[in-house]
Amino acid sequence: VPFLIVSCEDLVVENLNDPDFAMATSNPSDLKGIAGGLINQWFQRTHEYDGPALGLWVMADAGTCSWGNGGMRVLSNEPRMVFDNTPAYQDAGINELLYSTMHSVISQANDILKNTVLSDVKIISEAGVDETPMVNAVAYLAQGMSIGYLGLLYDRVFVITEDVDLANDEIVLKPYNDAIATAVSSLEKCIAICDANTFEVPYSWIPSLNPYTNTSIAELAHSMAARLMAYAPRNKAENEAVNWQKVYDHAS
Repeated sequence: VPFLIVSCEDLVVENLNDPDFAMATSNPSDLKGIAGGLINQWFQRTHEYDGPALGLWVMADAGTCSWGNGGMRVLSNEPRMVFDNTPAYQDAGINELLYSTMHSVISQANDILKNTVLSDVKIISEAGVDETPMVNAVAYLAQGMSIGYLGLLYDRVFVITEDVDLANDEIVLKPYNDAIATAVSSLEKCIAICDANTFEVPYSWIPSLNPYTNTSIAELAHSMAARLMAYAPRNKAENEAVNWQKVYDHAS
C-alpha cells in the first residue's frame, strides 16, 4: 500500500565539531591555551628549513652555498634575478610558509586581545591568580614579532591588530615601514605590561633552562624592537632617518 510522509523539519544541521572563535573561546582558559602556542609557532616557522633564512643568508654574502635548495642559488645570483613569485616555483615554500604562519599567529594574538583588552575578559587561574597580564604580554609579543618580520621581508603588508574591525574596516596593504612602526608599538605594549606586573610564563610556552618571567619577556621585547628598527632601513636615507637613540635605549 503506497503511503506518503510529510515533514517540515529543517535539514540544516549545525556542525558542533567546527566551532567559530566565539565558541572556541567561550571559556577564558581557552584564551590562555591559545596564547601558550604563539611563540612556539613563531619560532618554529622563522627557524624552519623551508623558510627564507638560507636564501637571505647567501643573498647577503654572509655565507656561501652552491646548492639550489632553499632558494639559495637563485637568490644569491648576481646580478640579481627577479624573484619567482608564482605557485609553480619549486621553492615557493620559502615565501609562502612564513607568510601564512605569521598571519596565523597575528590572527590568534588579535583574537585574544579583542577579548582581554577590548572586551575586558579576565583570565583567572584555579588558584585565583589574575593571569590576564601574562596572556596579554605574550599576545603583544607574538603580534609585534610577526608583524615585524613581515615588514622586514615584504614590500607591503596587511597591518592588522586587535583594533581592526575585519567586518567593516577597509583592509589595505601598507608600506613595510608602517608594519615596522606598528610592530615596535606592539612590543612596547608588551614591555609596559611586563614592567607593571609580575608573572612566570609556563615552561611549555617558551622552553628554557630558566623560566621566562615578566622581566625576561620584557628584555626579549626590547631586543626585538631594537632589531626591527635597526634592520628595517633599505637605503641610506631610511637608515639616517632611524631614531638611533631609541634603538640604543631598547638595546640597553
